[in-house]
Amino acid sequence: MTRQQQLAFPEAQEMRSVLGCPFPEYGSTRHHQSSSTVRIVSHDEPSLYAQKMDKNASFGFGVRLKEARQAARLSGSELGRGAGDKPGKDASKQSVADWEAERHYPKADQLRLICLKLNISADYLIFGDIKKDAELIKAASVVQALTEEQRKQLLSMMLGPAVSDGHVEKHFPPAPQQPAVTKKGKV
Repeated sequence: MTRQQQLAFPEAQEMRSVLGCPFPEYGSTRHHQSSSTVRIVSHDEPSLYAQKMDKNASFGFGVRLKEARQAARLSGSELGRGAGDKPGKDASKQSVADWEAERHYPKADQLRLICLKLNISADYLIFGDIKKDAELIKAASVVQALTEEQRKQLLSMMLGPAVSDGHVEKHFPPAPQQPAVTKKGKV
């Protein structure tokens, strides 16, 4: 993509600046083109996203895998049996340890076999307890729907006298109230 083409798409320019992707004329940036996409690749410095990402962040995959393996009373080598990167091959005990430490992740076909052996779903292994997340989201939306006075009452019941009136509004602003609409579309 030429500079003129980039200027013709201000949204793309804005997105690149937000994501930290420089334009082609800066540094050692080059184009990478595959059959379906063209993207700009820079080797000067990591993107803004990569800079902000915590290298030690865990998604919980390894912990859930280890807990499930231990609950099934399997060793790392037993779990890896038949789960190699090629059909009929075994994944080593070290590979399983790397998955549990989240240094590497299994491929999709390996993940399928692991889930079958451990009798758990891939969704649980990858994302955790989605039901709990859904319950938290629902609870948050209920609290957001409360009026300011109801929110104050709820917080004072939960936290007791430790919460002053100013503290509640500062940390828990009320949700914007939408007018009620009747069947005819009038308020």
